Amino acid sequence: MNQVDWVGQQPAKQRARIEIPNQRAAIAERKAVLLLQIRRACGIVPARVASGSIDTVRGWKVQIDAAMRTAEARRSSVPDLEGALSRVCAYLSPSEAAKVFA
Repeated sequence: MNQVDWVGQQPAKQRARIEIPNQRAAIAERKAVLLLQIRRACGIVPARVASGSIDTVRGWKVQIDAAMRTAEARRSSVPDLEGALSRVCAYLSPSEAAKVFA
């Protein structure tokens, strides 16, 4: 049923509000953990990079810079942070990656 108000226009439809109070804290905690892991991973110079070619070092440096920009951005989402972490950890050996996730 379409109802017309006294001016002759249809009333604006009310949008449903979705309240997720518990999820906000969980997302903030997950972001904090990811930021800590990104900073740990950026602080480690992988053996593969330390003894690698110039191109390897340049590629690693590009990934580190991109990950730090993502970590410093206020509007980074959880998938953005997870992607940055995975790109940085791609250069780490399993023993080096264990230090990041400890």
